[in-house]
Amino acid sequence: GSISHYFDTTTEFYKYVRKTELWVWTHTGYRFEDVSLGEAHKYTDNLYSCRVTFTHILTWGNKVYKDYFDKYVYIEKTANGLKVIDMQTPNSK
Repeated sequence: GSISHYFDTTTEFYKYVRKTELWVWTHTGYRFEDVSLGEAHKYTDNLYSCRVTFTHILTWGNKVYKDYFDKYVYIEKTANGLKVIDMQTPNSK
């Protein structure tokens, strides 16, 4: 429910995310490193995409865990603001 503000809740992607079992690690802190946004691509006046990459760092005491994120994020402009409608992993070469 807390993510619904950022997503178009009518999409299959959102329904998939809601059903996905999430693992939350015990942690004492977190940060984001190596954040990179690609160029925005405009498909229509209401549909855009952008490649987003970052490393999510979780700390637990002196232990460090890294989670790498690299996705094309598809955004729709709605009356209620910008909403994520899909995320796709880039094809590897």
